[in-house]
Amino acid sequence: MFIGAYFLSAVANLVNLVIIVFIWLIVARALLSWVNPDPYNPVVRFLYRATEPVLRPVRHRLPTLAMGLDLSPMVVILALYFLKEFLVPVLHRLARHWRSAETWRVPMRLSPLDIRQQQFTVRMLRGLDPQEVEAFLEDVAEEYEQLLKENVTLREQLGVHEERARRVNEVERMLTETLVTTQKLTDEMKDAARRDGQLLVREAEMQGEKVMEAARAEEAKIRSGIKDIQRTHRQLLEDLKSTVERYQRLLTSEPDLEVGDANARA
Repeated sequence: MFIGAYFLSAVANLVNLVIIVFIWLIVARALLSWVNPDPYNPVVRFLYRATEPVLRPVRHRLPTLAMGLDLSPMVVILALYFLKEFLVPVLHRLARHWRSAETWRVPMRLSPLDIRQQQFTVRMLRGLDPQEVEAFLEDVAEEYEQLLKENVTLREQLGVHEERARRVNEVERMLTETLVTTQKLTDEMKDAARRDGQLLVREAEMQGEKVMEAARAEEAKIRSGIKDIQRTHRQLLEDLKSTVERYQRLLTSEPDLEVGDANARA
């Protein structure tokens, strides 16, 4: 696309140059028509050969005024001036648009390269073409205004993004503080739970030792009671045995007593 843009720019400059040269050729021929030039002069013949193909069709379509005044040079000059003022700026605008679209990938009609390479039509004895300069300045003003609007929009967007970033940083800071606090509380709760568990273990161990001591004391008491019962049992057995033996002796000694009583009665 940039090749087409530069081609259009070159065509516009060439068309502008051709129009200016042809206008001056027609002016020179018109001035020569007021004098009696040598028709065999090379310059005169060149002017006639260069302008007559354009002036003849126009002259045939225009009415002839009094005193044989030919208006075809004026009509052709006006037509060429219209083309220079219309066609050349349009071609330059298209070329700038294509170059800016290729360079910036945005619909900018002017680029820094366009401003540096801008060329204006140089009018004889009048300097630069005022209309081209004004049109170019208008384009520059429009682009500058567009850039200012885009700059304001970008600043507003930047402010919004900065505010969002500030809020995100604030939320991130709060979350970080919350996480740190939660971690501290978790560590403290773990330490407290560990200490409570250790205390409960020690209390359970102490309670278990007390229960074991009580059980051992009760076992000793039961063993002592069992030993007392065993002693009593043995004592009772011995007493019962001695009692039985005593009764046996009594029973064995009772017949002897009966025989002695019988003898005594006899």
